[in-house]
Amino acid sequence: MIKKLLFFLILTIGLNLNAQDELIFDGLTRDYITHVPATYNSSDTVPLVLNLHGLGSNSLQQLVYSGFNEIANANNFIVVYPDGIENAWNVGFSGVDEEIDDVGFLNALIDTLSSQYNIDPERIYSTGMSNGGYMSYRLACELDHKIAAIASVTGSMTPIQIANCNPERKMPILQFHGTVDATVPYDGAIWTLSMDDLIEFWVDHNNCEGEATITEIPNIVENDFSTVSVKHYEICDEMREVILYTIDNGGHTWPGASDIAGITNKDIDASQLIWEFFSRHQLTPEENCTDPCAPNFNPDAETDDGSCEEYDSSCPVNTCYSEYSWDSTSCSCIELAIDYFCDDNDECTSDFVNETICECVNEPIAGCGQEDWVIGLESLNEKLEIFPNPVNQHISFNEVLSNAQLTLFDLSGKTILDLNNFSGQSIILPEMNAGLYILKIEIEGAAKSIKLYKE
Repeated sequence: MIKKLLFFLILTIGLNLNAQDELIFDGLTRDYITHVPATYNSSDTVPLVLNLHGLGSNSLQQLVYSGFNEIANANNFIVVYPDGIENAWNVGFSGVDEEIDDVGFLNALIDTLSSQYNIDPERIYSTGMSNGGYMSYRLACELDHKIAAIASVTGSMTPIQIANCNPERKMPILQFHGTVDATVPYDGAIWTLSMDDLIEFWVDHNNCEGEATITEIPNIVENDFSTVSVKHYEICDEMREVILYTIDNGGHTWPGASDIAGITNKDIDASQLIWEFFSRHQLTPEENCTDPCAPNFNPDAETDDGSCEEYDSSCPVNTCYSEYSWDSTSCSCIELAIDYFCDDNDECTSDFVNETICECVNEPIAGCGQEDWVIGLESLNEKLEIFPNPVNQHISFNEVLSNAQLTLFDLSGKTILDLNNFSGQSIILPEMNAGLYILKIEIEGAAKSIKLYKE
């Protein structure tokens, strides 16, 4: 009894910390709680997370139980806790009014919040507990043009949902489920899919290849009477991964949350993992092209996703990005080694030159300083800038160049401008059509390529 009283006291306190609002939709008054972090700045776009309660619960209980406000505060995103009609979401359960348009309501809620806050339309997500997990899956099926990814805790999908689920885009999926969940059975029932069937559906939809990676989570908290394993399908179309956290001996509970009823695993924090999962995905998939010559090259990409755009591979092309140079022998971009070197006029003897950092060591001769050294590749990349960009009739450099080779190409590899032994700080450009161009700057073996935009 004392535990329950404390729980409801926490709920009452939580009410005073968040904005409680209502929305008239389809002739019904729909309630919701919005949490906006103190760090929110209307000039910056922020993600939005829908956090949906379970059957018989409500928005306030979900707010406290999931602990998502702390995650939102730490990562600067808005989280909203809507209420279902009569504490339920319409996902095809018996006893729930099938006329309630919860998909329409949540769609309208997203639009309402987007008009009030600077929501990033690329980063809108849904998560939920139990019935809220089922509802998140329904949004994945029917609102996939707005929802970037979903995460379900103890939820699943009904056979009717599966039969009617035809999203146009691939959907990142994260599922948490306990093996002894008596409310939504891990192995399924006539009215709900098993975890194996659920994950198989999304693995097929996302066209994931190969076997899943299975990882056993360290059993850090031994007195929670449960352990965790993770099944991770990573190689999927558009990098849309599918992940299942199986809590062995886990109940119908939210991992990492307070013990309310049933066995709750403490080895993981589901809310934190959900946010880390969401933060990897956006509505329009980021292109992961690893070909440095392609116009859409992504230098941060680790695995190529096949999105590289075509380019003219005839030699010489010379349209490689700054850390790469065109090799006419292999007709490909090769990565340049960082090579510092000293000019011919330095006063340091060979005993006092450190070519790695390109400066004199121990300073045996007065006046030996940084000005004695030619800019190397890394220094060139860090220091040299061009303005204006987009360009007009002329461009300027932020440093005076000396004996530089300047070559301007269009994306077909055609040379537009070729200047040898250029010294100065600005150049006049020839007549050019609107589009993207590459300016390659070479100084004593160091090279940098900069994209120029002509409007």
